[in-house]
Amino acid sequence: MSRSYRHTPIFPLTNSDSERDDKQRWHRRWRRNQRTRLADAVNHQAPAEKLEAISPLPQQAYSNVWLMDKDGRNWWTAQSRAGFAMRHALRGQSVEEQNALRLRSLRRLMGK
Repeated sequence: MSRSYRHTPIFPLTNSDSERDDKQRWHRRWRRNQRTRLADAVNHQAPAEKLEAISPLPQQAYSNVWLMDKDGRNWWTAQSRAGFAMRHALRGQSVEEQNALRLRSLRRLMGK
């Protein structure tokens, strides 16, 4: 995969690699609420119609996607990537080193 490159330059807005923990918390809250609603309906000797009426609530009732670790995406244009590479290249001391740093950072931005 070292020669692959990112076809669409869209990046997450954070450094988080995954939303696994957020999704686990959301599912735990959802399942706990479903168990509670079902137990309340059963404990109150609800008729079968009421038990069938208990349907899962939407995801927005338990979680907010904007509060998760990866809360959005950003589109990097070619100009913004070139500007980032130029700023990164200024760390080099010689012209050759600056060119090498610029090329490396451009490859890193596209290669994933």
